[in-house]
Amino acid sequence: MVTNTYRVLVDWDNTGNFQGTYDDIVADVLSVQVRRGRDYASQLTGNSTAGTLRATLKNDDGKYSPNNVSSPIYGKIRPACRVAFALNSGDFPYNFPITFDETPMWYGRLTNIRPSPASTQLNTAEFEAEGPLGYINDFTPDTQMKINVRTSEAVEEILDKAGWSATERDIKTGLTTMSRWWADSNKTIDALRIVEETENGFIKETYDGKIGFESRNTRLFAPYDTSQATFSDASNATNSYISLAQDDPLANVLNNVQALVRKYNVQSGADVWDLGEDYIQLEPEQSISLIATFPNSSSDTRAITIDAWTDPEQGVDFIANTESDGGGTDMSAFISVYGISKTVTQMAFTLKNNSTITTAYLTTIKARGDAVFRTDTTIMQALDIDSQSIYGERKFTADTPFMPTMWEAQSWCNYQIQVYSSPVDVLTMNFSANISAANNDQMITRDISDRVTIIGSGESALGIGADFFIEEIRHTVTEGGQMHMVQWKLSPAQGGYSQFWKLGTGVLGTSSCPSF
Repeated sequence: MVTNTYRVLVDWDNTGNFQGTYDDIVADVLSVQVRRGRDYASQLTGNSTAGTLRATLKNDDGKYSPNNVSSPIYGKIRPACRVAFALNSGDFPYNFPITFDETPMWYGRLTNIRPSPASTQLNTAEFEAEGPLGYINDFTPDTQMKINVRTSEAVEEILDKAGWSATERDIKTGLTTMSRWWADSNKTIDALRIVEETENGFIKETYDGKIGFESRNTRLFAPYDTSQATFSDASNATNSYISLAQDDPLANVLNNVQALVRKYNVQSGADVWDLGEDYIQLEPEQSISLIATFPNSSSDTRAITIDAWTDPEQGVDFIANTESDGGGTDMSAFISVYGISKTVTQMAFTLKNNSTITTAYLTTIKARGDAVFRTDTTIMQALDIDSQSIYGERKFTADTPFMPTMWEAQSWCNYQIQVYSSPVDVLTMNFSANISAANNDQMITRDISDRVTIIGSGESALGIGADFFIEEIRHTVTEGGQMHMVQWKLSPAQGGYSQFWKLGTGVLGTSSCPSF
């Protein structure tokens, strides 16, 4: 029997160190479940999602009721408080001297606490927190258009725009350079997923609360190229599991894979927005803020974004007179522009009438920029006719608009066909961390993307004996820490996704696929 000492921490005072009097809430925790990773164990169709922590808390004294003024944390229960889940581990019976190494297992931010009072049972409160990807998803990371941007650089800029600290990242260098890239009007996770798909990589949350990015060949190298543990259904297995479920392999078959390559034309210095036939009246020393947008209702249907906006110029982009019909005295020299900010689809600016005595009528206001228009779109495709004859046509089209070349898009399609044109094993494995020191060690040390060997040729009768990558991790702790169940969702590592051909190691067409 293995026991762990758990800590559930909340930074009520926002100090960043979890040292407050009431920051350790584990004494009130009845159960806790944490998860992070993909929503499905596939690097193609599975999405990076925000991790979650859900706990049921004892609340007889109303400590976790936000409106209870008698609570010692009254006024401190608010969204975005930092939350951590950690453990100290040791074997039983203990050997002296006893040493404990605290291991972080999950970091995130509080989302809500819902009291659940009961007339005849224990009053409880439901506690919920989300991981870093959930926290930054409240932002919309608008950028300007850039050319020749590496995927990892795009990830860095998205995180910058979302205000995520550079010290809380683990970003691997991407292999794909996008000829044009921008982010606009997408939530942070959506913007990251587009870049992730372009690279064929992986956005993830780390156990210590960082946001990570893997390139498409990250798992080719150490430590991901070597199995870190073996779990088996054999009676004498060092690491054993309670259940092993196999998803329907046929559901993962894809035999028509497509990716789009878009080409663009740039029209420099174009008039892209104007006030129309209206005018704006500015009293002395009055100002007005405007936002020019592109594309808009007057734009060509092929219009996409602005490559670079032109700063509004006096007498060209805004003209003012003393009369609303454009007559009278030219007032343009009294108009100043400031507060200019730009994204790929908007330019915001403020105009001010600096005259102290004369009203100005702005009869011309327009915006110029280097307008980007979509021209040709080429569909690159990879087919497996033999697979279609067996399983029927199963199609997948990449959503990303940033495939840089037809060669790379074709290579992307070819690779997916190599992996998915035949059934792929996707597994869900459950094991107890308490049952043995070996299992407990694996629960503590294994992380997302780690490679493990799964043997399912005994009682499970699945006929499986292969390496897999961990794509999702769930921990469920109940009964005061005496029951700790772990669930891993697993994608194939051998002859499947993320197994590029490696000189001197892989066997092309047998244990690996051509890379790009």
